Parts: sequence; C-alpha cells; structure tokens
Amino acid sequence: MPTELAIAAFDPLAWVNEYTQPAIPINDEVFGPILHFSLMWNLFERDSCGREATPLSIEKAVQTAFAEGKLTLEPFQEHLQYFRDRSQRNGMSIEQYLNALKMKSQNARYLVGGVLSGALTDPNNAIHALLLIAHRIRNNLFHGEKDVAMLHTQSHLFRAVNSLLATYLHTTKGAT
Repeated sequence: MPTELAIAAFDPLAWVNEYTQPAIPINDEVFGPILHFSLMWNLFERDSCGREATPLSIEKAVQTAFAEGKLTLEPFQEHLQYFRDRSQRNGMSIEQYLNALKMKSQNARYLVGGVLSGALTDPNNAIHALLLIAHRIRNNLFHGEKDVAMLHTQSHLFRAVNSLLATYLHTTKGAT
C-alpha cells in the first residue's frame, strides 16, 4: 500500500488500543474530553501565557486579569467546588491530593492546599490555584505520568478542566 494511503487510513485510537491493550477499549466517546484537552490547553497557553505556561506565567496572567477587572470568583465556583470535593474524596487528604498531582513547589502546595481547604479565600488565589491544578494535570498527562490504559476513569476530570480553561478564556479574552 502506498505511504499516503496508509497515512490517510491510520486510526490512532485503534493503534493505541492495540499498543496498550487496555481493559476497556479506548473510544472517542470516553476519550473525547481527554483528547479535547490538547486543544483547550493550546488556546490557554497561547492566549493567556505567552505561549509558555509555567506557574509564573499563569500567576502573571491571573494577576493581570484581576488588575484589569476581568476576573471574579463567581464563574469559577463550580470548578472550585469540584476540585475541593475531588481533593478529599474517599478519605484522601489535601496533602495526598497534592502528592498525587506531583505538585512539588512549596509555594504552589501552600496556595493550592490553602484554597482547597478554604483557608485562602481571595478570588485571585482561588483562580490561580485552579489553573495550577490544571497545569499539573497537563504535565502529568503530557509527561507520561497518567497511564493511557486507565484514562477512561478520568473523563469527568478532563471535562472539568476543559470547562475551567474555557471559563478563564471567556472571562479574560472574550472567547466563547
């Protein structure tokens, strides 16, 4: 078969299913939110972080948006509650959640832990913390920390992160 026909017919999900041999086959319905995350993150990183999302560029983006009067906590309340609930599910402590995120920076741990526990309530801190969580989820996915064969269990997490990123972009950049 000529190369261009093999390329045109290539089915990435079928290949990943064969390569990983997951217990539950990977399909568009379950994996859509995870695959869409690449697009959402690309827009966030390009439009909010100067094409390089780091904890510092995220902090600067949030501070700038607050200084310009573009951010309030209200549109992010559902996201905040989702991650508060997630960080304490099944008897997990916030410290264990931060470890699971592989959050190493003590400053980030203090901020995210404080927001998730309710000790830090400033809207600037809350939105910054939510975006730091999204950044860790991104790093864990893109750097191979997340097992592809188990990603089917995290569709809801990626729906929440996609919604968080869309809410941030909508409120700060006017995107829909």
